[in-house]
Amino acid sequence: MKSHRDYLSNLLIVIIISSAFLDGVFGDTFEVLQQAVLLVVLLLSTILTVDIFFSRIQYLQLEFWVFLLSIIYAISAIYYGYGFKYSVYLIFCMSACILSSENNFSSNFLSIVKIIIIFFIALIFIVGLFGFWGTPKNTIGGNIIALGILLLIFSSYDKDNFVFIASYFFILVSMCLFIDFRGGTIQLVIVFLGILIGSKFEFKINPLIVFISSISIAFSIVFILSDLEYFFYISGLGDTVIEISHRGLSSGRELIWPLAIELIFEAPLIGHGAGFLIRDIFTEETWSSHNLFIQVWLQVGLIGLGVLSMILYKIMIALYKNENNHIYIVSLFYWISLIVYNSFEVSFFQNSMPIAILQWLIVGILLNKQSGKVITNE
Repeated sequence: MKSHRDYLSNLLIVIIISSAFLDGVFGDTFEVLQQAVLLVVLLLSTILTVDIFFSRIQYLQLEFWVFLLSIIYAISAIYYGYGFKYSVYLIFCMSACILSSENNFSSNFLSIVKIIIIFFIALIFIVGLFGFWGTPKNTIGGNIIALGILLLIFSSYDKDNFVFIASYFFILVSMCLFIDFRGGTIQLVIVFLGILIGSKFEFKINPLIVFISSISIAFSIVFILSDLEYFFYISGLGDTVIEISHRGLSSGRELIWPLAIELIFEAPLIGHGAGFLIRDIFTEETWSSHNLFIQVWLQVGLIGLGVLSMILYKIMIALYKNENNHIYIVSLFYWISLIVYNSFEVSFFQNSMPIAILQWLIVGILLNKQSGKVITNE
């Protein structure tokens, strides 16, 4: 029997999906409306999180590190005078994760939500294709990917139906390429590989090994991509990339990251402030760091980066405990895809909040005891 918590949680999920639709279609055109939606999310999530909190005392490890990072951002915002919103955003994200991990999903609710998601994805894609409202491609593509992955895990797919899974991901990748959103296709490919591998093999990898390897890759990308840009340039392949997508391989990140690293070493321990962006110094630009780890290090220093690393590690440990091998492998690859994606973007709790909240919502569903039944009908 569904409780009041489940009904409110279902309502919250629909509102979160709707906020992704507003973000993907309108960008910042109706910023006040988006802020109103986020306030509703905050209100509902606060009520539900308090309701759930006392029943989860024994599971507070992940929550503890999220709250700690939120406090670090709050203290930094008070000291430097800006950036407090990121402290609140972290609570948004954690609430979405907690609520979706505790929700008892009904078949009727899933059917309705799937129709809503399909409709929203179609509209967002049309906006991206024709360039209405000037919504940034990263915002459009990021929402399509997050909603697309959420739709798949709500679909109770047959894990052995290769044709359906391959066709589904082909459609999503094609959408991203049509709107010239290249980075997100990497995330889709990683999740697709996870589903295929999970349908054929059974294994588990030590969470610490996965964590260290993934984080090492994330930091290595900063240096590897710059070298690749140089290789593409001298080989002539760079011109081909520009002809196809009208942008270079790294889209300016080879310029942003060296500047960011220089700034990091000016205040490596505590950072430059919770709301700091490179544009605060180079005022003619509108750059974020386009790398979650660099941005957090810039803002709240090595202390904040260490706490963020603990959050990611605790998520990996929680996903590792899933007894359903297929869901574990899908979760593992989704987690890796988030690390890789956030090596090029800052979507885990900054920039586009609807995308960030959706990512945490998906993590919560993967942690849900019902995950096997919801995702693969097992």
